[in-house]
Amino acid sequence: EQILRNFVSNAIKFTEQGSITLKAALSPHDPDRLVISVIDTGIGIPAEKKERIFEAFEQADSSISRRFGGTGLGLSIAKELAGLLGGRVFLDSGVETGSMFSLEVPIHMPTSKTEEDEVRTGRKSIDKEGDEAHTQMADIAKGIVQKIDHDKSKTLLVVEDDLSSRSLIRSAAELYGYHVLEADSGELGLAILKMHAPTAIMLDIKLPGISGMGMLESIKRMPKMRHVPVHMISGLDYQQNSLRLGAMGFLGKPLSKQGVQDAMDHIENVVSGRSKKLLVVEDDDKQRRAIVDLIAGEDIRIESVGTGAAALALLKEQHFDCIVLDLSLPDMVGGTFLSKLSELRAHLPPVIIYTGQELSREDEESLRRYAESIILKGVRSPERLLDEVNLFLHRLEDDLPVRQRDILRELRGRDQSFEGRKVLLVDDDIRNIFSLTHVLESRGFEVRIARDGIEALEQLKQGPPVDVVLMDIMMPRMDGYEAIRRIREDKKYGNVPIIALTAKAMKGDHEKCIEVGANDYLPKPLDVGSLMSVLKVWVGAKESLA
Repeated sequence: EQILRNFVSNAIKFTEQGSITLKAALSPHDPDRLVISVIDTGIGIPAEKKERIFEAFEQADSSISRRFGGTGLGLSIAKELAGLLGGRVFLDSGVETGSMFSLEVPIHMPTSKTEEDEVRTGRKSIDKEGDEAHTQMADIAKGIVQKIDHDKSKTLLVVEDDLSSRSLIRSAAELYGYHVLEADSGELGLAILKMHAPTAIMLDIKLPGISGMGMLESIKRMPKMRHVPVHMISGLDYQQNSLRLGAMGFLGKPLSKQGVQDAMDHIENVVSGRSKKLLVVEDDDKQRRAIVDLIAGEDIRIESVGTGAAALALLKEQHFDCIVLDLSLPDMVGGTFLSKLSELRAHLPPVIIYTGQELSREDEESLRRYAESIILKGVRSPERLLDEVNLFLHRLEDDLPVRQRDILRELRGRDQSFEGRKVLLVDDDIRNIFSLTHVLESRGFEVRIARDGIEALEQLKQGPPVDVVLMDIMMPRMDGYEAIRRIREDKKYGNVPIIALTAKAMKGDHEKCIEVGANDYLPKPLDVGSLMSVLKVWVGAKESLA
C-alpha cells in the first residue's frame, strides 16, 4: 500500500496533462509473482538518471524539486520496502513520454527461515514481552488499589519517580485526610486509573516511560476522569502547557514543605464541592445569552458582561475560576484586556478565547501567552466551548444536565483529526518508518521522512515548515541528540516541537533528551495511544481551532 501510494502521488505530481493508469497482472516470467504498475504521461526521466532516483534526495533534475516539490526519499524507501516483501521495484521511462513505475512481489510470502523471518519472529517476541509487561503492571496496580483505606473518603494518586518527593507529598496529603496511592511511572499511574478514580492527582512531568504531559492528556481524554483535578510537578518550565491541557496548578522543583502544602490547599479548594464561578465577556447580547444557556448548571455560577471595563471591575472584586472572552469588545481589543488582566493578578484564572475573528499564527502565539484555549466560532464551536469550560472547571460529567451530557457524547464520538498538520519523521529503521507513516497519515498528518540527523537538518532547511519532529535517538552519521541540538541553534526553526523516540525507558536518556532541547519523549516500541496523546500536547488537533 505504501509503495503504490508513493508511485501514484509521484505520477500525479509530475503529470500536468494526459493520464495515469494503474495496472496489475501476473509476471510473464513467473506466474507466482504479481506486477503492479503505475503508468503516467508526465515529464519522464532520462536514462542516465533512472537508477539514481531510487537513492535518497536524488532528483532527475535539480529544477524539478523547485517546480514540483519533493525530495525523492520516498522512492528509496519504496525500494527497501519491496525488498522486505521479497520483491523489487523497477522503472521504464523516457523524457517527455512518461514513466512506468512497477512493483513486483511474490503472491505467497516465502516460508524459509530468512533473516527477515527472524526479524519478524524477534518483533513477535518483543510484542509478547510488551503484553507480559502490561499484565504485570495491571497486577501491581491491582495490589495498590486493594490497599485503599475505605475509612478515608478521599484518595490522592501521586505519580512521581523520586522517592523523597513522594514521601513529602504523602506526609502533607495524609494531614488533609487523604489515602495516598503511589506510582513511580506513567504506565503504572494509568493502570491504577483504569481501576480507581481518585479524588485528585499530583503528577510529575519527567517520568520513565510515558511523560507526565502525555499522561495528563490521556487523563483529560477519559470522560470519567476529566473532572479529576491534576496538579503538575516539575523542574521544567512547562506551566503554561500544563494549564492549557487542563491542569489545575503547577508546582516547581525542588519541592518544599510549604510549596506542597500550598498545592494541597489548592486541591482542597477545588474538590470541596463549592460552586464554580465563570465570567463571560461578550458584547453581543444574543451571543452572551446563548453562552450562558449552553453552560448553565446547578454547580456553576455565571456572571456575564459586555465590556472589558465591566469585566475588569468584577475581577477586582471577585474570584472567578474561568473566563470566556470574545476578542471584539466595544471599549478595548481582547489583547489589551488580557494585558490589563495580567497586570491585575499574578495568577490568572484559565481564559478561553471564543471569537469570530480570523487569527494569524502570530496572533495565536501572542494570545497563547495568556489564554489556555482558543476556539473560533463556527458550526461546532458551542460543543467545543462547553467541553473546554467543563475541563477547566473540573465538572463531573455524570452530574451535568442531560442536554449537556448528550452534546459532549456527540463530541466524543467524532474522532479528532490532525488534518493538514506536517510531521518530520526521523528514523533509520525502515519498519518503523513504514508503520509510523501509516499511523500518522491515517490521523491526517502529512509525513516527511529523514533517515538520520543530517537528512533531518536538510529537510528543515529546504522544505516547508513542519508542525512537529519525531526524532529517533540512535541513528548513523548524526544521532538524535546532536540533531536536536543543531535544530535548537537555528532561530528559523528552533521553536518547532521535538518528540524524542528512545529505545528504552531509561530515565537518564530522557533527561539527556530534554537537556539538548526535546520537548517530550516516548519509549520504543511506541504505543499508538501514547503517541497520539503526546502529539496532541505539542501540536494540537485541528478541531481545537474549529
